[in-house]
Amino acid sequence: MIVVAKDGSGDYNSIQTAVNSAKPGDTIQVKNGVYNEGVVFKTNGTSSKPITLINYPGHSPVIDPGHGKYPSECCPSSGPLRVEFRAEWIIMEGFEIRYGWDGVKVFKPHNTIRNNWIHHNRYQGILIISTDDIFVVGNTIEKNGTDPGACYDSAWGGESPRHCHAVYISDYSCTSASDITIRGNVLSNQGGSGVNFNGYGCSTKIQNTLIENNVIENTHYGTAMWYSVEGSMVVNNTFVLAQIPETNATNHTFVAVWGSTGNVFKNNIFYSERGDVQAVQINDAESGQNTFDYNLWSVKSETWVWKSSWRSDFSSSYKSATGWDKNSQCCKVDPGFYNLANGIYHLKADSPARDRGQDSTCSAVDFDQELRLESGNTCDVGMDEYL
Repeated sequence: MIVVAKDGSGDYNSIQTAVNSAKPGDTIQVKNGVYNEGVVFKTNGTSSKPITLINYPGHSPVIDPGHGKYPSECCPSSGPLRVEFRAEWIIMEGFEIRYGWDGVKVFKPHNTIRNNWIHHNRYQGILIISTDDIFVVGNTIEKNGTDPGACYDSAWGGESPRHCHAVYISDYSCTSASDITIRGNVLSNQGGSGVNFNGYGCSTKIQNTLIENNVIENTHYGTAMWYSVEGSMVVNNTFVLAQIPETNATNHTFVAVWGSTGNVFKNNIFYSERGDVQAVQINDAESGQNTFDYNLWSVKSETWVWKSSWRSDFSSSYKSATGWDKNSQCCKVDPGFYNLANGIYHLKADSPARDRGQDSTCSAVDFDQELRLESGNTCDVGMDEYL
């Protein structure tokens, strides 16, 4: 056991120094304090002996490489200005991560990011680059790139909050990305997407992503698949688009797809009372080759996009035009949340989302780690199983 403590009561007073000393099988526990440093993992663990960086029991350490400011304000050339996974078989758990270029950037496979609070980083919450076997589980990821001047790049035309996402999976190297699990997170208050995929310009694919049991709320796009995304499962999530942060996006949607096929969207709740939220944007003919079913839709706007054509007949024509969602409840169905005003999206006893999911694609447990099929009933739609 390795202990990090700013007050000198541990083995090290710097997280990076402890990480540099770690060997496969080591666990590094970090005590309370604000650690004004980035962290880079360079030493591999193994499948049986991962390296674990975790909060000391009962403590809530903070990683703040920007010293309380966005990096452009304080230290543009001093780094690393985030948490970087440049090694394999690493587990990171129990940290608040703020004021980096990104919260976490992942370059290598077989890594787990679990139970962290990742917020107010300049660009992305978690950025995953052309790698495999990544677990993003139980985190709260919010308000990254949302402050004035934070999400800025000349290539985007300047300030552009729609380019900053909670979780961003990019095949930047065009070498593929696969087997990424995004489970049980709260992804909220982003000017960009809750989960954004980008395989544009690559012949390789982003494959076999599992997005389940998440709350995705108040984001410009709930999920956006920007080319070359295949075989993803988006199941048992609750999407709520209500108070979206200020962004340069001109319209919003739960699901936007370009140049991606063979993805499955089932057992989800999609809810919005906003007039500027489209249910889906299917932006080319190729992207019509996906599957939607067993969902619950509550959408105010009648505007949507089907195979690049903007339409204004969602309630009357969505199912017939697409052939999708034959077993779904659409299109203005109140899901029966326990307390919508306070963001409590668990289901009430009389919710129409109860026992309306497809068991074969349902997640085994719900957002709260409760078994979905324990009582023998059909599983519920959304992130919560009413028990």
